[in-house]
Amino acid sequence: MADARTASVPALPPFGSVKPMLAVEGKPFDSPDFLFEPKWDGFRALAFGTGPADAVRLQSRNGHDLTARFPELQSLGAVLPRDIYPALLDGELVALRRGRPDFHALQQRMGLPFETEGVLPGDYPGRAAASTDADAPVQLIFVVFDLLFLRGQDLRHQPLSARRAQLVSLFGQAATPSPPLILSPAVLEEGVLLYETSVVQGFEGVVGKRLTSRYQPGRSRDWIKARVRPELEVVVGGFLCRSPSAPPNRRLSSLLVGLYDIAGILRYVGKVGSGWSEEEAETLTSLLQQLQTDGSPFTPAPRTAGDLTLAWTEPLVVASVAYREWTPLGLLRQPTWKGLRPDKQPMDCRLPDSLSPALGRGGEGT
Repeated sequence: MADARTASVPALPPFGSVKPMLAVEGKPFDSPDFLFEPKWDGFRALAFGTGPADAVRLQSRNGHDLTARFPELQSLGAVLPRDIYPALLDGELVALRRGRPDFHALQQRMGLPFETEGVLPGDYPGRAAASTDADAPVQLIFVVFDLLFLRGQDLRHQPLSARRAQLVSLFGQAATPSPPLILSPAVLEEGVLLYETSVVQGFEGVVGKRLTSRYQPGRSRDWIKARVRPELEVVVGGFLCRSPSAPPNRRLSSLLVGLYDIAGILRYVGKVGSGWSEEEAETLTSLLQQLQTDGSPFTPAPRTAGDLTLAWTEPLVVASVAYREWTPLGLLRQPTWKGLRPDKQPMDCRLPDSLSPALGRGGEGT
């Protein structure tokens, strides 16, 4: 009898076994068939709640246990409705600084290094303390945007519209339960307007989700993300290449790029390693090898954080790149290649004035 009663109790899937549904890249759009949410800049997490007396466990996108890393979120169970268990929620772990998502604050909270992608600024780690927001308090929250299990019932086969209706019923339509749990706001049809609003409010972009979509692991065109990606022109001052035995169109690994500060000094601002076609990679490799020189054009010279070998070039090539934002190290976050800009002069590629005084880069901005 005891075994039969135990078997009848609804249960969640084993911790670590659920793979999240992921979005594909796209552009902002409107559609009556889609629901639109802000794209939160944080760490994806699934929240397993087995009962009001138990701690909510947080699973990373890759199945790892994040619970111990976020003791501030131990009170999640206290703000969940008591009749929700067993429940499985999908959402984002977000750090708020001055009320806006701050990915770098979350990195620091996780004990992760700043994004350097294998190449460090020459004055690392000094720049990390330069952020003007460094002393602002940080609030950690869990932003829930999907409900996969409710009272032990699997909802993944239900359409998104039904799952969202359950969330609203549980937590309310507006900005919802008390922190550290927040229901991600959503609108119907007007994705472009939400995108424009998200840009102003400091979000990473917007995600459109088809109302009829079932929850399935992996990437799906039923979920489309449009990220904010400003562009600027940068100067190429070096590159990383794979083995000379590699095919010419596969030899280029990444470009080291910089901007001139107010004193006319070329400062390293990041490493670009994606966005070009195979034909562009072959052309770039040939061009940069002709411009190769012995010394670094950057001051201070960046250095490798691993076994990478840097090759320097004369700072004559200007390129357009898209990026997410500036990091506290004064680097471009997630820069991607857009193309060559032969119509631009290298000295016209200037470091934003706002970064020069904050990072000690040669004088005050004007």
